[in-house]
Amino acid sequence: MSDLQKLADVVSLYLGNLAVKPRRCSRVRSHLSTCRACLEVCPTNGIKLSETGLEVENCIDCGLCTSACVTGALVWTNPSPLQLIEKVTQKIQEFEEAVIYCGPCSPKKKLKQGIEVPCLGSIPWECWLQLLLLSDQVKVLLPGDPCPTCRVKGGGESWRRQLGEAERITGKRITFVANAKTRRRRPSGGSVDTERRRFLRSVVDGLGKVPEIVIPGFLGGDEGNKITADRVTISERRQVLLNLIREYPPFRERILIKLPVMVGNCQFCRACSILCPQGALKQNKTGDVVKLELNVSACSGCNLCATVCFHKALELKSFRAMKLGEGIICVTEGQDFSCPECGELYTAVRGGKCFRCRNKMRYAFGR
Repeated sequence: MSDLQKLADVVSLYLGNLAVKPRRCSRVRSHLSTCRACLEVCPTNGIKLSETGLEVENCIDCGLCTSACVTGALVWTNPSPLQLIEKVTQKIQEFEEAVIYCGPCSPKKKLKQGIEVPCLGSIPWECWLQLLLLSDQVKVLLPGDPCPTCRVKGGGESWRRQLGEAERITGKRITFVANAKTRRRRPSGGSVDTERRRFLRSVVDGLGKVPEIVIPGFLGGDEGNKITADRVTISERRQVLLNLIREYPPFRERILIKLPVMVGNCQFCRACSILCPQGALKQNKTGDVVKLELNVSACSGCNLCATVCFHKALELKSFRAMKLGEGIICVTEGQDFSCPECGELYTAVRGGKCFRCRNKMRYAFGR
């Protein structure tokens, strides 16, 4: 079988609008996680979570779960967050306008400057933020108020919440229109082969929809070769935000992100670094010093690290988005200590009795 045929077969099996990545789900990674973001917005109650996997049943392709999921376990791929921004930019360049509309409100006559999304609620606030700053030529087609009677229950509340956050940050308002007419393409100044460019764009867009699970299959990897927990992954939503603050520096002060900080005596058990869905936390030892480091760009603020910390030493706090420019930062550092009671060596930020000696009375008498 040729490589091209092999890729075609794999794509036909896995290509879909919703990419499901269980390894990025905090509930799959730890039973201690209390995240219910996707469960609370799914209109069909079709998402099933367990320690063994993440399954989606009775999916109506609304994409609401993808704007609720911060870790990238559920990602809408048609278009993905980065593709949406790219398509809007392209439409503005070609037609001097971009009109976004949901599937249920799609116009009878196709708009050349139009971009269809499954539901406006599938667009995360990071994308709305970029769209508001991109141009006043971005419009949303919304005839009347169709959301209350739409089969996507909760879609209206979702997009109003996501868009409202972006409008609060930017101080701008998106333009809604009840109808729109198709536009002619702006004349090009050069001899560009538009058909060739359109074909290449369709190939790039198609590959962008392929879930990560497809690639090992095409390359001949076995099913057990999963993405390891320590691989750093930056979600598309976070990449949109990183691009935005690079293009619009003043908004570094307006946007708030959540990052873990040390508030207790870390024992360097590695639970947080092993379970982090993004691989954003790492432990490194240089000589006698052990450091817990955070890749700020990769952290999604999912709070799993604080939840699983047995010593309750981690806590999420808000920072201005300018913090994203710091790259890898040291959350805390520690060294080896000898317990004055039992003599056992242990690693911590501060010395004193080891964990076992501090808590033996509680374990012995159930206090």
